Amino acid sequence: MITNDIGNLAFRFVGLIVVQVLILNNLIVFGQYIPFIPVLLLFWFPMYIPKSIMMVVAFFLGLIIDVFTDTVAFHAFSLSTIAYLRPSILKFCFGNNIEFQNNHFQGTSRAQRLSFLFILLSLEAFLFFVLEIFNFSHILLIFNKTVLTTFLSFGVSLIVISIIPRNI
Repeated sequence: MITNDIGNLAFRFVGLIVVQVLILNNLIVFGQYIPFIPVLLLFWFPMYIPKSIMMVVAFFLGLIIDVFTDTVAFHAFSLSTIAYLRPSILKFCFGNNIEFQNNHFQGTSRAQRLSFLFILLSLEAFLFFVLEIFNFSHILLIFNKTVLTTFLSFGVSLIVISIIPRNI
């Protein structure tokens, strides 16, 4: 089972890079909003793998996407930070009752899973735009870009989740 999860994770790692770089970076909405879906890897990441390994995987996922999108490690920082905060976000969304030894969120509601995904996406967008703009006098611009990109990314993520089978 562990090797199957690692294989699925590797497939999703490569797939998310290809989809983000080749498709979504060319899908610019309103001239400036690009959906970010690399966070899905952290959504799907097995809970029994140590946080340090998850942070390294998230860093390299972000770094590879940054190389192709010329964003100076913004994705790498955002995804690494989210990987570090993921256990706290899991406890916030699911409480202490979630079984942390499996990857399937058994016994959780769809609303809990969607809120977990939404928090991951909004946090990634916020961290990305704070680094990109890096000027708190433009806090409304950061907020505007964060909100619109989060909703756009959420919609695209739901489509990707519905297309990819659970066992891949």
